[in-house]
Amino acid sequence: MIERKVKTVVVVIDHRHLNDPRNTDNQIALGYLVEALSNKTIPKGLSIRARLRAKRYTPSRIILVGNKADQWMEDEDFYLWERGLIARHKIFDVFRNTLYQLQSMQIPVHMDAVSARYGWNVEGSVLKGLKI
Repeated sequence: MIERKVKTVVVVIDHRHLNDPRNTDNQIALGYLVEALSNKTIPKGLSIRARLRAKRYTPSRIILVGNKADQWMEDEDFYLWERGLIARHKIFDVFRNTLYQLQSMQIPVHMDAVSARYGWNVEGSVLKGLKI
């Protein structure tokens, strides 16, 4: 990310943590990213020039996408999505502390729901995220 000067980071999660509370794969992945950004951790193996760039690197935005919406989204959840309130869904609840850390670093986050299997809202969610 640092060497390519990535401006937008897309993080795709699914509903595994809703089915099994012990499954923390999604939380660990996003937590690792946020921890590295907040601590300004410089990855090993970078050139000297990239190390200097890494000290001041932050992405412009993060897009958090809840995949497999065809499996976890109910009619009430679709009503939330239509109103633009999908961030209130329980699939995103386990990420609240991490999202607060991103907010304190002034990195905007766009949350949306998609179903890649059926091609529902895939392009739309990324395009909406790019507008923030």
